Amino acid sequence: MSTRSYVPSPAIGVVMVRLRPGALQRIVRAAADEIADTNVAAADVWGTALSGLEEQVAAANDAKARGALVQRFLMERLSVPSRGTSWDSVAVRIAETIAAAGGQVSIRSMADDAGLSERQLERRFAAAIGMQPKRFARLARFARALSVARTGIGWAEVAAMAGFSDQSHLTREFIALVGLSPEALARCGRVSTSKSARSTCRNHPILESDSAALSGAEGGTRARMTSLERFRPVERHPCTP
Repeated sequence: MSTRSYVPSPAIGVVMVRLRPGALQRIVRAAADEIADTNVAAADVWGTALSGLEEQVAAANDAKARGALVQRFLMERLSVPSRGTSWDSVAVRIAETIAAAGGQVSIRSMADDAGLSERQLERRFAAAIGMQPKRFARLARFARALSVARTGIGWAEVAAMAGFSDQSHLTREFIALVGLSPEALARCGRVSTSKSARSTCRNHPILESDSAALSGAEGGTRARMTSLERFRPVERHPCTP
């Protein structure tokens, strides 16, 4: 799992899955922060359970068929009894609250409401979600800005509605998170109202696929089914000329 951008080497494809907060724990049976920002081969995670999945995905006729294969495999992982790693409902509920609020929440208040110290919440949140709650809130605010921008209003209004102090603050955050200004991201086609990028399983309680996941940093945890050893990190944003 990685929060960095990757592009495939020539003639190599990739299937990516964006999971709802907390789902990774149930699928890989490990704390999310143990594998965050590391390159992990699928075989190292699931071993023989893959049963030729990579070959089946490679041989599939189209993206829909490949997605169905991956989704079925992940659903099967959910049915495997837990071995030491359980669903942290408190951390997941807090993550959902942060996302629903577009990041405009007090982490300390949420910890108090859960009967936890801020440090306890940070540990549990990182294990369940793969990052600290403050970073998750930052990404949730970024996602809110993208959502508001799709309505077609100006960036100054987007900044105000998404909780940024001003447009300059919004621009700094966009550059820090994705390496592009809001205007450059829009020109790149990353701010779009296209329905074609929406998943057919978007309302599934665990899985949330998105064909546009390669382009976003919208707060979802992304797990690659193929070894990242085949991919190279992007030295500059793929949209940068």
